[in-house]
Amino acid sequence: MRKPKSLRDLLRSSSDAELLWKFQTADPELQGPIASELGRRKCKEAVPSLRARLSAADARMREAAAEALGRIGDPSAGDDLLALFEDYTQPEAVRDTCAFALGHMRFERAMNALVSALTDSSRTVRICAAAALAAIRRGEAREDLELISLVEQDSEVREAMKRAAASLDGRAQRARFPAPPAAEPDREQAFALTPPPSNVGALAPPRLATPGKMEQLKPPTETQDVNEQQEVPESIRSVEVPRDQPTPRRTLPKIFNDLPKAAA
Repeated sequence: MRKPKSLRDLLRSSSDAELLWKFQTADPELQGPIASELGRRKCKEAVPSLRARLSAADARMREAAAEALGRIGDPSAGDDLLALFEDYTQPEAVRDTCAFALGHMRFERAMNALVSALTDSSRTVRICAAAALAAIRRGEAREDLELISLVEQDSEVREAMKRAAASLDGRAQRARFPAPPAAEPDREQAFALTPPPSNVGALAPPRLATPGKMEQLKPPTETQDVNEQQEVPESIRSVEVPRDQPTPRRTLPKIFNDLPKAAA
């Protein structure tokens, strides 16, 4: 006798059109798993429906919709997620999932709210805010993370803030020592005559050195050396976020690993 398919198998075997139809017509308890599958597929056609679910009566539906929108990464949902994140009447599971989503889509307009959330009363919101700041990759958040970590009482939250700050160290240094603008090539150097190739006869016209090649001969400046010494870590180590009751979002405890990795 053939074993019946699980809900996960049924959802994964459905087409995007079928999932979108089921998302609109299924019972509320099934809409959360469907939203998660739409997010896993990064189905942009589902963004309008998912944005509408951010105001659903069921907190678990709001949480699943926020996570799916973060995975899809469409910035049109950024302001809706930010508004939900800043609503302090929301359950912490909804707010930390919104922080996760904002970090996943690297929504820079959320920077101020995420920095403020580093002192939130919820420890999971503080951890997710630190992870989101690390994912957005704006070096100016490093100082806030370092200062607040000095007064953070929870050891796990403090460690998460330190790791997030360390991941931004290279970006902060680059902001402090920006690369100088490209210098205008010297006319005499740019049009200096270079010897002809060995395989060209003596009557061949001389070649002109291009400005690009002359730029390569210039020694690096002191500021450029400072920039080249700064290295951005390729990834952020995982930080376990202890959770109480499993929900669609809470099955993803390694918040740092779930967020996108920044290019060095």
